[in-house]
Amino acid sequence: MRKIDPFVRFAAQVSYTPHEEYAVAPDKRLFIFLNDKGYIDVSGNTIKTENGLAVYIPLGVPYRFIGDGVLTFIAVNFDLTHYRCEHTAPFVRKLTRSSEYEKVFDPEYTEEFSLPFSVGLSGATEQGRLLIDEYFSKRPYFSEKLSAILKELLFEMLREKESRPFSEVDKRLKAAVSFIEQNYSEDIKSADIAAAAGYHPYHLSKLFIKHLGVSPHAYLNRVRIFCAERLLISTDLSVTAVSAESGFNSTVSFTQNFKEKHGITPSAYRARYTKTI
Repeated sequence: MRKIDPFVRFAAQVSYTPHEEYAVAPDKRLFIFLNDKGYIDVSGNTIKTENGLAVYIPLGVPYRFIGDGVLTFIAVNFDLTHYRCEHTAPFVRKLTRSSEYEKVFDPEYTEEFSLPFSVGLSGATEQGRLLIDEYFSKRPYFSEKLSAILKELLFEMLREKESRPFSEVDKRLKAAVSFIEQNYSEDIKSADIAAAAGYHPYHLSKLFIKHLGVSPHAYLNRVRIFCAERLLISTDLSVTAVSAESGFNSTVSFTQNFKEKHGITPSAYRARYTKTI
């Protein structure tokens, strides 16, 4: 697992009247429910709310709240790293699926946090309230304290989650994600990813879109772009070499994919984010 140092962008207690539209967020979301007045639908999977239920949703995954009453919950908007910490204000939710979410994808490829999940967790509410108190206090080192509290909470959620048996879908999706993250620099195809998961490519693509919001090929491109970002900033490799190291089959393809995400070329990205000493 890569080093996790959460950046909390927003934390508050929310009272919300459900509606039927999906929201899609460009950062990660954690909801800790304080009542059982409805349901949360995460990419088509409906979960009954209850006091202490903690629901983690990766960026780009559609979700909505369902029910007749007012849902009360603690909402936390965050990233797993400080990679985008210059964006301190909460990102606005979008109410439709959009390819734009691939463009703002932040480089946090931890298998454990690649899929949405929910757990009933003793103590989640208390830790959620601590996050709110720190977020609004603005005391010295409040950002560092927020990171520490959220990190502890996330790992408590993982412990609870991994104490339960994984479903067959969970296991196979994890196998596919692991295969991508271990082999992204190779010339792998959708069929190779599907074989690693034991699914037909068409079926695996439907599962990826349902649970992750993107196709296996789009997820592979995310991982490759993340690798390229790091190489551009931390090495003197040429753009052609970075392209090859990241798994792209041509510099043209690499540049096109990179510009789709960042709006600038790899060379311009390097010039913008590399400091000359």
